[in-house]
Amino acid sequence: MAEFPAWGIHVSTASIRGVKIEEIGDELQVVAHDQIEFIEDIEDLTSLENAGAMLHALAVFAKRHDLTRCRVFVSIDSATAFNRFVTAPVVQGEELMRILAYEGQQHIPFDLQTVFWDHKVLDVRQEEGEVDVLLFAIKKEVVEERLRRLEKVRFPVDGAQLSPVALYNLVVAERLIGEGQLVASVDCDRIDLLLCHGKKLWFRTLPTGFHPMFAAICQSYGVHHRQAVKIANGEVRVDDDKPLRRARRDEAQRLSKEVGRMASYFGGAIEGVTLKSILLVPGSKLTPPMEKLLAQETGLEVNVMKSFRHLPVAMPEISPNLAGLAHSAGLAMQAMGRSDIDIKLYPPDLERIIAGRRVFYVLSVLVCFITVAAMWMMLDSAWSEVSTEESDLTEIVAEMDGFKKDFDSQRNERHYKDEILPFYDAGQDRVAVAEGLSAVLSAIAASNEKAAVKLVMARLESKVTVDPESGETSQSRRLIEMVLGSEDLENRAAIAKQIEEGLFGILAKDARFSAFQIGESFLSEHPSAKPTPGIETRTLRRRFIMFKANLVFDFSENVEGAQ
Repeated sequence: MAEFPAWGIHVSTASIRGVKIEEIGDELQVVAHDQIEFIEDIEDLTSLENAGAMLHALAVFAKRHDLTRCRVFVSIDSATAFNRFVTAPVVQGEELMRILAYEGQQHIPFDLQTVFWDHKVLDVRQEEGEVDVLLFAIKKEVVEERLRRLEKVRFPVDGAQLSPVALYNLVVAERLIGEGQLVASVDCDRIDLLLCHGKKLWFRTLPTGFHPMFAAICQSYGVHHRQAVKIANGEVRVDDDKPLRRARRDEAQRLSKEVGRMASYFGGAIEGVTLKSILLVPGSKLTPPMEKLLAQETGLEVNVMKSFRHLPVAMPEISPNLAGLAHSAGLAMQAMGRSDIDIKLYPPDLERIIAGRRVFYVLSVLVCFITVAAMWMMLDSAWSEVSTEESDLTEIVAEMDGFKKDFDSQRNERHYKDEILPFYDAGQDRVAVAEGLSAVLSAIAASNEKAAVKLVMARLESKVTVDPESGETSQSRRLIEMVLGSEDLENRAAIAKQIEEGLFGILAKDARFSAFQIGESFLSEHPSAKPTPGIETRTLRRRFIMFKANLVFDFSENVEGAQ
């Protein structure tokens, strides 16, 4: 039984899709899932700004789910990955690895020091003394770049896998793969293709998907990319849906031709392969329907994956687009140690040590038991010696306690004077700004409760001013400047009265406020009018009568009677 549940996280240019699998009884079950689509933010698939949307989605995913006690496998873009078939003598251990390293150097078009590579033994032919091996390789910089992005958002990772291999592990577990069958997963930014023949596997990732469909929708309806995505997924209704249906059909036809082209390549380039059918895996609910067009393009039977058949789902309904989680499920199965291909194309020290593992727990308990037993024997033999020194030790401890109390008292006093008081005084000065502005805003709200003329705050600022007694500036003595106004254009006198008697009357009750003044007023004649020079405020968008007012707020400790 697997010790921890596992998350498989399929990371694409426009989405994060995850599946959590747990071993319940003797079978694996899907116990949770999540999909974060950010396709609305991806107008250009080649833009470097897309990384920000991906990192944000990963951070959101990590906050939604506790990944600390789960194995986590993520997908790797396989556009630059490849696999090769080699034949080696029937040897084992290090000798086989040396032979495969030599074969890999002959078949892999890069220095082996610059790639992660691994192998899977397909068949051992004892009579011929040969073993058939499938080599996989990907440049280290591709994997390390994916891991660096995950590390930026502190996303835990235990392993990584090529996205076509993750898809293969799922379709094998679901018993959907057959002789001469092509598997095609169509997503927003890519098409993953798999072909199995006997025990051999070929894969190819095409860097194209249904994303161009949104540009056609933008052109047809004259909308931006974000609006086009909402139209495509049905969030926004359109009066005429013919352009939308035409865009879907054109994109489905283009994608069918791409898949058909690769089907022709596989059928002609690989000896002994005869294609019989295609398994279509929609990577998203926005993938246009391609079944009929793909059948017409290739002349092959086309089946569409719509749900899991053999992987139980421990929830009422996991998703309206269950097939879109195929890669994630394959990744989670490898994390659980239940995949057909478990190659490791990532740093060997990537896997985390998760606290609470049963093996370490049992060993820890055993070590503690042995340690306690040994200590008990040592303590029992030394108990008599400890008893004879107990009285002397008590006197020494008492004396040390007295010294410690004196030391702590002096240290606390010095700490208070030298470290706490300066910060306290500085904190009082900083609080002055918040206290003064908060009191003014509360007074405006109170004066408006029963007043016929309602005041509106246009600007509120706090500045340091001079103490009239000492002639020096003080952070706790602040000049508060305001620009107040009202939409009532006929009652200039009433507004001034409301400020003087209503607002200033309330503030005057607080001994910390003084020096109330009302400055000039002005009227904006039209929306683009600028205020009277000397009054700084935002451009007025409506007609307002505005008054400039100021007052002094004193937060010093010698103010008495402050409310």
